[in-house]
Amino acid sequence: MLNRFVSYVVPAAALLLGACGGPETLESSEVPAEPSVATTEQGLSSITINDFPLAFYVPPKTPGGDADFAGHGPLMSLNFEFEVRNFNELWVGMFIWGDETGGRDTHVFGGQWYHIATTATAIQSVSPTFVPIADYWKGAEFTWSYTDTGHSLDAWSFPQVLGNTRMVQNITCVGDTSGDEAGTKTGCSAVLHDLTITF
Repeated sequence: MLNRFVSYVVPAAALLLGACGGPETLESSEVPAEPSVATTEQGLSSITINDFPLAFYVPPKTPGGDADFAGHGPLMSLNFEFEVRNFNELWVGMFIWGDETGGRDTHVFGGQWYHIATTATAIQSVSPTFVPIADYWKGAEFTWSYTDTGHSLDAWSFPQVLGNTRMVQNITCVGDTSGDEAGTKTGCSAVLHDLTITF
């Protein structure tokens, strides 16, 4: 069963990546070296994940056109969304569209899901409070778009806003390059703002 959280963000403190770089299973009875798990009044636990990285993803080229944006953009659009799977797994998806500008027909599109954490019990909330699951159709938790104007690496930072309502901390993208890039080099990576999971 898939459940989807919808919003824009996340707040502060302990990295969940193990030595091999992947997410680890969180046990509510674990006592970490630093106090990153806290018991709430309702007997729940919470964990804060700092700066979760989304590895560079290259979406595939769609049919039609050639593999070179040739200085015509691309117009890059990104969507990010959270999803809860099996009641206790938090995932984030990054979806990328790259469209050649000026009426040209080279395009890339695809998405990658990243496993953030598995909790010992069902996830009750992700801070901040997301839009109710029934309202998932309202769109992604975070979106960004730009038109590439050169061959350099493109990067943006998104400082956290009042109320901690922003999900993405920074994005780095490759749009056009000096040769063929659609489906082989055009893509993006990102880092999330601090994220608190209550379970």
